[in-house]
Amino acid sequence: MTTEVPTRPIRRVVSIFAEVVVTGPEALTYGQDAAAPDVAEAIFRKLIGPSATLQTWVLLLDKRQKTIGVAQASLGPSLSYEADLYFGPALRVAASRIIVGRNKPGEDPRPCHSDFELAYRLASAGRLLHVSLLDYLILSDTKYVSLRERLELRA
Repeated sequence: MTTEVPTRPIRRVVSIFAEVVVTGPEALTYGQDAAAPDVAEAIFRKLIGPSATLQTWVLLLDKRQKTIGVAQASLGPSLSYEADLYFGPALRVAASRIIVGRNKPGEDPRPCHSDFELAYRLASAGRLLHVSLLDYLILSDTKYVSLRERLELRA
């Protein structure tokens, strides 16, 4: 017999820039299973929207890979390599896994060298902190690439 856990929208979003409030329950639901790359991609698309500015977000998951929060790690023309931007929010809410997603305006979501470097650094830091980097997604205007699906990232 399975018991259904009532879901509720996550309204508070941790951000290093300012407190951001998700306006509708359609953006992210507490307890949603987000381990599949296509589910995480849909969540990131709702958070980022049709933005021409590079944004990096972190999806915070519990040990059952259910959503417990989201944090904005960077906003601007470059990727940030500061691990505390990614793991600070995870540690504050006791997340055991994270998924990083960033947009790449245009049609080509292929990862660049800095994506691989950041994913490697985050995976290494996550092992030390006992917070696994589950996936790293790059979203273009219409497509996405999952480093886990490409077998270039082990969960």
